[in-house]
Amino acid sequence: MMKRLMKLMVGFSLLFFISMGEVGHAQSLEGQREEVIESFMMGITQDFSYEEVDAYLSEEEARILETGETRSLSSYGIDGNHSTGQSLELVEYLTNYLNSQTDESDEADLYPYAVDFSELPEEMRFYHEGKEKFIVKKNGGQPTIYENEYNAYATHVKLIREFNGRLEDNATQTFAVYPSDEIARDINVNTAVVVQELSAHRTDYVFYFFYNKYGTLSMIKWDLEKPVGEYAEYTTRETYEELTGNTESSASSDWSLPHDWRMLSPRRKDVPPVAWVLTSVGDGETIAIEPVYQGEGVVSGFINPNYSVEVTTKNVFTDEMSAVFAATPDSSGYFTVDPNATIGTPPTIKVLNESGQNVYEMELGIYQYRPTALEHESGYLTLERYFVDQGYVEGYTYPNAEVKVTHVNGYATTMENAVADSNGYFHVEGFRHQNNLTTTVITVTHPETGEEILVAPYPWTEWELENAEW
Repeated sequence: MMKRLMKLMVGFSLLFFISMGEVGHAQSLEGQREEVIESFMMGITQDFSYEEVDAYLSEEEARILETGETRSLSSYGIDGNHSTGQSLELVEYLTNYLNSQTDESDEADLYPYAVDFSELPEEMRFYHEGKEKFIVKKNGGQPTIYENEYNAYATHVKLIREFNGRLEDNATQTFAVYPSDEIARDINVNTAVVVQELSAHRTDYVFYFFYNKYGTLSMIKWDLEKPVGEYAEYTTRETYEELTGNTESSASSDWSLPHDWRMLSPRRKDVPPVAWVLTSVGDGETIAIEPVYQGEGVVSGFINPNYSVEVTTKNVFTDEMSAVFAATPDSSGYFTVDPNATIGTPPTIKVLNESGQNVYEMELGIYQYRPTALEHESGYLTLERYFVDQGYVEGYTYPNAEVKVTHVNGYATTMENAVADSNGYFHVEGFRHQNNLTTTVITVTHPETGEEILVAPYPWTEWELENAEW
């Protein structure tokens, strides 16, 4: 037992010494090989001769030249008599050995299906059956992969899982893959991002990348729980030329907003066109994001039909992301997402072009009520136009009617009652809005039917009045 302990201590000391090396002196490949042999001659439970270790090392050198890849650390050693530290030492040598035997001229022969990540953009998006499933960010040679999970109705994302791995080219492997609309086919791959998650039960994932027959980049996800079988194929929407910048991106487009988009919107309903235009945001040419209302929580609008959107909600009390939703527009460019946005979880929208590039981003304000006309259609209630920072509201209703004034600020409401004079005029002091997201709601009761009549415009800004198209 003491002899075995001494061997282990000497082995670890040798490994430490080798890893430190001599400062300022590069070690030759031959010298590294001799050190590996000396280290492997001393096993955990028995010794090996120089000839035995040399023969074993020659086998491993031949193997890595044939396959082009290293194996797991537990796969190395003679008869299970070598430590993880010795395996690490061997893997380092074999990697250097492979590099010394492979030059640029025969890289294509060794990895004929390799994908050169250095040519690709920093962020790529992969789709399956029309839905965005993965986002890949290069991060140098340590890519991060985000996986989108959809709800039971496949309408929006309910979870994003993150994988962090290393990029490498391995020996050619063949997989059976199926795209969204075709039968399975066999493909060959070299390039992969390897993910190893160390936990109570080790989980390994490998994301393989390849160019498909349509010229776009594809990816499959392999995991330890499903080592064989057919794999879903996830593809980008860009061709090789578009991904690598060898041609002008199709992101440029002559598409523009429909001239009457404010009238085409299925959400506008009774909101006056001028109010709908002024409460919407965008660039006014290719993007129009419609207002978000507290009672609906819907994000909608018109964008290029080839674009897509991501809507993220954030909890303002915990400062954490609540959920992420994705959507694509119909042929007219109209999209709608229901993130159930509220004052407590405001939405941020990103508009992405065909290449997945972010072309527009904004945190959207939430309006308390749908802006209505200044005069109720019954004719019994008219509110004079009022402004941000104006400290009063006034209007007309039927004579001597009781008027209820409700002020909403997103978290609390305050109310006051007033009585119209004999001419129906009313005037209420003391309330001032700091922006045009909140509003004052005026209600009266119809003198004959008892119906509650409501007018709820929001406070205008001077800019809006100057730019309004009446």
